[in-house]
Amino acid sequence: MSTQQGTAAKVARDYFSAWSAKDVERTVSYAADEIVCDMPTGRFEGTEQFRKLWTDFLAMTIGADLIAVYGDDAGDEAITKLVPWAKPDPFAVVRGTN
Repeated sequence: MSTQQGTAAKVARDYFSAWSAKDVERTVSYAADEIVCDMPTGRFEGTEQFRKLWTDFLAMTIGADLIAVYGDDAGDEAITKLVPWAKPDPFAVVRGTN
């Protein structure tokens, strides 16, 4: 894993640690009450919707690999690069590319 130091990078690592441990309450504790989170599945506003987002997402995952954490020198912005692992779907259909 690639990583940088700094306040924001530490918060990003701690946030990843919370949700990868499936600790919804600790994950939500990183969000402001007025959080707005835009995801492919829709917009989630406020901590209650954010909690539901994470509860539903974590029900579908079995873990995640943290690839990198990068933070700026000021320590107020960070980004994580990760790969979440979904639970196998016994009803999924896999088709070849032929």
